[in-house]
Amino acid sequence: IEKLSTNTYVGVAAVGAQSTVAQIVAAGVTFTSIRCYVETAVGGGKTATFKLNINNADSTLECTITEGKTTGSGSGSATVSAGDLLAIHTGSSGVPSKPGSFAVSG
Repeated sequence: IEKLSTNTYVGVAAVGAQSTVAQIVAAGVTFTSIRCYVETAVGGGKTATFKLNINNADSTLECTITEGKTTGSGSGSATVSAGDLLAIHTGSSGVPSKPGSFAVSG
């Protein structure tokens, strides 16, 4: 994946505007877990947060990577329907400008 940046969106192998990177959902599901990874550890005193974005609105399913770490996890609940558009929102200032990846499950 391309380098991540603060307050942008991530789709499949792309970073940019939500409308550019969003992926369509084929079937409805409720996600209850999210995992995240960045190539370089999050810097001192910072936290990187990533939220599942559904139809251009952030859900409560959020992954957090804390200072000095490269991986994180989160839980919550986010229900999607067939035809919804998904992306990951990189909202926090602690997001390193390095490649990363994400996974959600139900």
